[in-house]
Amino acid sequence: ARALRLVSFCEIAGHEVGAYARDLDFAGMHVETMFVRALNAIFARNRLLRSARADRGETSFFAVKPGSGCRLTGYEDSRTRFLGEGSLAKPTGCEPWRARKTDDEGKLWTFDPAASFTLEVEIAAHGVAEAEFVIGRSDNAVWAAELVAERLGLPQIAEVDLEERIY
Repeated sequence: ARALRLVSFCEIAGHEVGAYARDLDFAGMHVETMFVRALNAIFARNRLLRSARADRGETSFFAVKPGSGCRLTGYEDSRTRFLGEGSLAKPTGCEPWRARKTDDEGKLWTFDPAASFTLEVEIAAHGVAEAEFVIGRSDNAVWAAELVAERLGLPQIAEVDLEERIY
């Protein structure tokens, strides 16, 4: 078997890649991000549309379900931290020692939201490994959590538990 590292990257703000550089208002819009370990998901909420409750405020999400032979080892919620000193073609922030660890759960703040997951993959000769990724947007974090859990076949998170993780 051979150990490999798979790193995903997703712009979760719902705009093309160059929008951050051209529009400062847009660049600062989505600043509230949360990693929810039970769902292997990063949620992002518009700071201008959020509420003190998880059942309010449009929420974007990016989640992963590691398949057989895969293990989630890290994540990142910031485009700048992901890129590091590199570029989208050759990011340096996705090095194993730089990724956020999966026990770093809860609310984070970034002015350049993105989502990245780092998976360790064990593949035998001529073998196959799979990981399923889900991206989307919902009217609120509760519905987003329900969508992720349903799509990835994970247990639902009670609203009170989700609010505890977020707040």
